[in-house]
Amino acid sequence: MPYHIYKWKGVNKQGVKVAGSTVASSDPLFSFSLSVREISVSHINKRPLYPFERYKLNTDTATVNHFLFQLASLLQAGVPIRDALITQHNSTANLGLQTSLLTLMATLDQGNSVHCGLKESALNLEPLALCLVEIGESTGNIVQSLFLAHHYRQGKDELSKTIKRATYYPAIVFITMIVSCYLLLIFVIPKFEALFATFDADLPIFTQSVLSISHWLIDKGLWFITSIVSSGLLLKWMTANFDTARHYCDVLALKIPILGRLIQNTAVIRFTRSLSITTQAGINILVGLHLSLPLLGNSRLEREVQLPIAKVEQGWTLYQSFQSISWMSADALQMIKVGEESGQLSAMLKHLYQYQESQLSAQVDVLTKLIEPSLIIALTLTVGSLVIAMYLPIFNLMSILG
Repeated sequence: MPYHIYKWKGVNKQGVKVAGSTVASSDPLFSFSLSVREISVSHINKRPLYPFERYKLNTDTATVNHFLFQLASLLQAGVPIRDALITQHNSTANLGLQTSLLTLMATLDQGNSVHCGLKESALNLEPLALCLVEIGESTGNIVQSLFLAHHYRQGKDELSKTIKRATYYPAIVFITMIVSCYLLLIFVIPKFEALFATFDADLPIFTQSVLSISHWLIDKGLWFITSIVSSGLLLKWMTANFDTARHYCDVLALKIPILGRLIQNTAVIRFTRSLSITTQAGINILVGLHLSLPLLGNSRLEREVQLPIAKVEQGWTLYQSFQSISWMSADALQMIKVGEESGQLSAMLKHLYQYQESQLSAQVDVLTKLIEPSLIIALTLTVGSLVIAMYLPIFNLMSILG
């Protein structure tokens, strides 16, 4: 959809001269945005939104979450939905959110639903969040649905932050180690080699090995790096376009020591939370299962859940169906069984994913405490070994002269 930037000057309803810029996808939408703010325009300068300016329309996750929470709060306070959207439009400085709110208001003015407006906007809400809003509108309880959508997205973001917290520092240390070794082997060690040539003596085997690695990197390092980057891009393309390649990579990911377990636990939490929220919103359990399935984010785990979903369609209980899932623990199955029998399935699923989140957070903390010193030791040993390899011939020469 092509967007334009409208720079305008005009007068507001108090008679004060004002100026500003608005991003809109059409002239009617731009005119609508000014009418919402009750501004009479005297001058307009319109130009296309250049490709490098598209980032201005990006709406970060925190902004979208705040929008959902604020909209639900305003509606709960009895504010009409159009007034609530106008209030948020006039109070936000995010161009992406402003544009999405204009689209939403224009859709509502045409007699369409909030669900349709959110779907057409650039907020990129997940199918589950859109389904919650749709169910809320049909049942007359849109406030609860918006709060649930906010709760779902916020929990998803917090889970993502937990995982990132465990990977950022180790990744930085690992990259530092690789870059340091590469720079030493390419720029520093060749200078020592020129010095060793004046010794007229055999070099230690360890030093010769390091020099061989340095020669190989100088001759073929660029080709090696290019091959790795190309292979990574090719793998990414294949997993995005071929289900077989994606499934194979997902299976391998789950087999990675420690990390595979972390990936599986994260996927299970996303699935359980989604199922709990959809059940609480009154969505049919089958619909909830189908909406929650993609949130596993791993084709191997998804395939394992497809058979239990088929059993639920045949009339089996959730407890009976989930018994065939390898990653569903006995405690989780028991909680689901109790929830179904007592009619409190949503509450039991909520307790289940909250417990799983606390366990994951503890696992991440332990993992971080173990990985950080290990990587520091690895960095010290790697760089230290290169330094020792370079000074070893000098020590040997000094002992001979001594």
